[in-house]
Amino acid sequence: MKKLVTYAAALMLTGLSTSFAQNNVQADLNNAIQTAENIPQDVQNASNAIDRLVYEVNISGTPDANAFYNDLFVLVNHIQNNADDIDYFVSLAADESIVPFSTAPVNNLTAQLVVLNDDVIVLTGQIKDAVLENRYSDANGLIPDLRNAIASQSAVSEDIISVIEGIKQTTTIYQVEIRLIDAQGNPTSTNDLFGYYAYDHTTGEYIYPQDDHGYPTETFYLPAGTYTFDSFNGYWSGTNSNTVTLSNALVNEDGIILVDLVLWSE
Repeated sequence: MKKLVTYAAALMLTGLSTSFAQNNVQADLNNAIQTAENIPQDVQNASNAIDRLVYEVNISGTPDANAFYNDLFVLVNHIQNNADDIDYFVSLAADESIVPFSTAPVNNLTAQLVVLNDDVIVLTGQIKDAVLENRYSDANGLIPDLRNAIASQSAVSEDIISVIEGIKQTTTIYQVEIRLIDAQGNPTSTNDLFGYYAYDHTTGEYIYPQDDHGYPTETFYLPAGTYTFDSFNGYWSGTNSNTVTLSNALVNEDGIILVDLVLWSE
């Protein structure tokens, strides 16, 4: 609850500082994604080591069980380190984010990586022992299970990336500018209005944008969601409201979402 209150207050107060803070959050989440992207390459290297052992066992007749074991443990160590780093970056983003989000979906997936690591460790040890004891058929029988385990790690890394991309979307702060237009859709202006506000359909909050000096402004900094924008009527004029669902698709070439309000005057 405390974080939700802080979030609402931040949106009503300083826009630029809120946007800056969320840029840091996006950087943390990008670091988590880049870390997860390392996993499929590590899995490919491990797969190559498995291929090499299979060739040595069944074709050349000179298997190097220790080299295989060492190569697989490079994967094991990298998986553990990457899982820890992903959790760290996502936790850092959650602590810094004005928009609250849960780290649990990511933490659950990194935990799966570690559980799969346990399977890889056991299977790698069993295969090494089988090869050293010349039980080649036993080693061959265990290879598919090891392939499945590391393939699952690669698949989990893709799931992690997908979840974090979703978090990036929900924590993105959009710069929204109010543009006044006339009934024909032409840009217009007035000095008569007493400011603007937005109603957040998700939280039920009303948001009143202010500049760094506390004066009303037409610039909002808002997370993704559906908002109804309107103005406080002036002495002789006012606007029609406009309900907009913010998304990347609405961002223009200047990085801004323009929301048009039709101005009317008495």
